[in-house]
Amino acid sequence: MKRMNRALLAALLTHALAACAHPPPALTPPAAAAPGAEIERARAELMQAVGEPRCSADTQCRSLGVGARPCGGPQSYVAVSTLNTDAAVLERLALRHRELVRAEQRQSGRVGTCQVLPDPGAQCGAAGLCVLGSVTR
Repeated sequence: MKRMNRALLAALLTHALAACAHPPPALTPPAAAAPGAEIERARAELMQAVGEPRCSADTQCRSLGVGARPCGGPQSYVAVSTLNTDAAVLERLALRHRELVRAEQRQSGRVGTCQVLPDPGAQCGAAGLCVLGSVTR
């Protein structure tokens, strides 16, 4: 009986040691989710800089391309005011966001339909805020 217990104990120890010899499977590093979070932070920073696009005339309103489509051009547009924003700051923030989106698209291999999203322009709306114009085809 003692021999059987010893043999069983030896088999269990051998199995346990063999299991420890293999490293655990690699975990996905937290950085894998970072590009999406960084893109969202960049977009939030851009939108904060856009703020409330106040206006009193159409000439104070512009459309700004945001993000990037895989085949080129912006993902969307946002209406901005020249009255209460710094155009250079907005362009810099939009460029940063666009570059992050493009890098994520290259990394993921994402492709698109290659449709061009026309610039809708912007105008001063009745509420005294810049709004995107409508695109007619």
